[in-house]
Amino acid sequence: MKILKEKKFYGFRWQDADEHIAFVFLEDGTWLLVHEDGSAVAPDGTKYFHVAREVQGQPLSPDPAWLTDDPDPQPIPDTVYEDLGWTVDATAPMYFPLGSDEAVESIIL
Repeated sequence: MKILKEKKFYGFRWQDADEHIAFVFLEDGTWLLVHEDGSAVAPDGTKYFHVAREVQGQPLSPDPAWLTDDPDPQPIPDTVYEDLGWTVDATAPMYFPLGSDEAVESIIL
């Protein structure tokens, strides 16, 4: 699967968004209009899909002041998703599970 990295990402304010939530420039100069479902479309009509990698969650710095003042602190996630870029070689958003070299269809955007 060929993955093109994002060079620039411009998110739209909710007041300005219609069916698109962002405008993205890729490393090859292609620009995309991004949809909420993890898909995007290029000016020529080509569909792209978002690709991510699951990585180990990073703990916060020890005892941050804002966390100790929070009456209901949120737990640190075990895994997070690292953005890899966009591909035309898929039919849905994809991600690489933790420790895997095989991409699977994503249900999390």
